[in-house]
Amino acid sequence: MESVLRSKRSVQRFIFACVVGFALSTGVGAAEVEFAGQGTVRITGTITDATEESFYRLLDQERIRTVELDSGGGQVYAALGIADRIHKLGINTWVMPGAKCYSACSLIFLAGEMRLADGLLGVHQIRPGEQNNSLTQAVVADIFAALSSYGTPDELVAVMLRTPPEEMYVFTPEEIDRLGVTRRQGEVTLSHLQVVESTLYDDWLVGTFLNTHTAQPFYALESRDLDPVFRIVHYPGKNQTFGEIIWSNRTFSPGKTDLRFVFERDANEFGAAGTFEIWVRADLEAIGYSWDFPGDKESVSFMNGFIYGHRLRVEDFAGRTIAQFGLSGSYKATEEFIALMAR
Repeated sequence: MESVLRSKRSVQRFIFACVVGFALSTGVGAAEVEFAGQGTVRITGTITDATEESFYRLLDQERIRTVELDSGGGQVYAALGIADRIHKLGINTWVMPGAKCYSACSLIFLAGEMRLADGLLGVHQIRPGEQNNSLTQAVVADIFAALSSYGTPDELVAVMLRTPPEEMYVFTPEEIDRLGVTRRQGEVTLSHLQVVESTLYDDWLVGTFLNTHTAQPFYALESRDLDPVFRIVHYPGKNQTFGEIIWSNRTFSPGKTDLRFVFERDANEFGAAGTFEIWVRADLEAIGYSWDFPGDKESVSFMNGFIYGHRLRVEDFAGRTIAQFGLSGSYKATEEFIALMAR
């Protein structure tokens, strides 16, 4: 069975290389893999197939306890191969002071039994396949299945999904501590969220996810902004659709309240500038608001404002703004979300 899986990955690796060139990378030139003594391997430079092969040879020759990282990224499947060995063997990972670990390198770092980021840790999305998007989604599924098994913090995954391939999100030391990226005890807490497929359209992310606690798949349309995050969720098994606005650093007293959603539209060739508003009865929960989409006339009006507006402002009953979101990309994101719901 193991040889079949290895063969499958080799085929995926070859096809993906032909189509998108292992596009989670930010540098040129092969990485150097060296034994640094006392059970430590150091990987520096761009990660390639040669990097993976050199790492495997060192594993055959030495007993490795820690991998030090200083890399701008490289080939996805090479990084996943290294990460898989690190995870299975319980090896620790370290981004040293003054070093960086960006893009594909982050996959290796996050596989560590114990991990410490004293240097810079940066993540972003994989570049989409220009010729075959289904291959890109297959790679995305592999990446996030691996990240889930490594106990990667959900918020780190959310940031990765929301950062376009041409950008790099570099975590601050405060974020590293708050998210629990550093792991000194080697205890893996499995993520409750696994990404199956996802696409970012400017301000909005749409995709298929799996709740690993309940084993239930769901579709989500989410804001790129994370604090708060605006999310529309559909569970196909329950035929249930609901919206929510969630904060990571605020708490509320549970109850019910009315929210006003104000959609603003700029003047363009299709019409004059204007606003459209709709009231929603929402449940107030400990971390934010949620409300149902029953599929009635108001739900349709809400989605029309979402699709055709340029900005969204959410107000409480007193007229105070509690959240604001850009709507660039909402049309394409909603098209894909509706297509997912129709599966």
